[in-house]
Amino acid sequence: MLRMQARYPAIQVLKDKRCLGEDNRGYLELRSSEGLSGDEKNEAQKLVHAENTDRKAFYKEIVRLEDNEEITLSKVEQVYATERLNRAKPGDPVQLPPAGESFNQFKDSPAGKRLGEECKPEAWVKWK
Repeated sequence: MLRMQARYPAIQVLKDKRCLGEDNRGYLELRSSEGLSGDEKNEAQKLVHAENTDRKAFYKEIVRLEDNEEITLSKVEQVYATERLNRAKPGDPVQLPPAGESFNQFKDSPAGKRLGEECKPEAWVKWK
């Protein structure tokens, strides 16, 4: 957690540049590197890898601590992906949930309705 907290400011800088997006599994993805130099892109890739490694370890620890067969890594990832989607700022690149119950709930929400035609399962959109 401390590494994730220490990394947060650098992640926010890249999110503000619209270089990073949150995928529908609760992980970061390098979306655009147009505004980054070669060295900056390499550093961004390292940052994403480190963050995603720590996120996965964190999600696995939640599953382990819950000690409940119904709590799976996939479910924990989905919960965190939904939370990050709900906290996204306007203009942030985010990936919408896959087809199914989660997507249907999102599509019927005020946020899903704001996206209009862009609201499709697993689509990458700029948050509105």
